[in-house]
Amino acid sequence: MDATYRERLTIGLRVMVWADLRHVLRIEADSFGHPWSEANFLEHLENPNAVALVLERSGLVVGYEVFGIDHPRIRFYSCVVRPAFRRRGVGSSMVAHVVRLTADRASGVLTKVPEKNVRAQLFFRQCRFWAVRVLPACLLNDEDVYVMEFSPLEWTFPAFGSGAPLDELIPL
Repeated sequence: MDATYRERLTIGLRVMVWADLRHVLRIEADSFGHPWSEANFLEHLENPNAVALVLERSGLVVGYEVFGIDHPRIRFYSCVVRPAFRRRGVGSSMVAHVVRLTADRASGVLTKVPEKNVRAQLFFRQCRFWAVRVLPACLLNDEDVYVMEFSPLEWTFPAFGSGAPLDELIPL
């Protein structure tokens, strides 16, 4: 059994629980200059219209995503991967999982990306999101935000991540 196959077997996506919060806050702090606070995460964990998921590999939280169900759309609030696990298809697999789960229930998936966060813009573009509008001076520092959308037209093209079948990457 090769290492890539073994790695796939030990990866799982599940609902975030309170015990995950310290790991998620560490990933957040390692990823952003202005990270979400514990209160930001608790707000989403307590919201019945929000879903927070963590991705584990052999018991280690390697990423998380938070999205809201704002019918008829899904809103991505955050999708972050631990720095050591980036560029391996983990984040795009998490995005693809949400798109797949909501394909028959939503009219699109939206996210907001700060103008200066080019990495996130490129990541979501790779996941077939398109910038559909700009919200000027939307953030506290007066930075513009791009609204990016994954529309149902793209749901017919399932090519995300590393090219491996999603069920192998994220067991359901």
